[in-house]
Amino acid sequence: MENKTDTVDAIIIGFDARRCQCCGGFMVTFSNDPTPYKADHYQWRPKQGQETFGVSHSSKFPMYVKVKYKAVASDCVASKGEIEITAMEAKQK
Repeated sequence: MENKTDTVDAIIIGFDARRCQCCGGFMVTFSNDPTPYKADHYQWRPKQGQETFGVSHSSKFPMYVKVKYKAVASDCVASKGEIEITAMEAKQK
């Protein structure tokens, strides 16, 4: 996965509540399918002190956004990989 320094369209499709060692976090897809656990997705797990851009477990999903992100080294197979979002703005559907 490449780091994206340009803003790209994304959908935050929900919070991953599964309980595997590398599960959890918000599910982010770059496809047009906002279906949780069905769409190919990446995990975004903000660490303590990192910007969440107002996204929380109680947010209304799906959230259509534009993001900049970078890949995070991870060997998790529960998703397509882990990302860190570095910028986010709301997008109209």
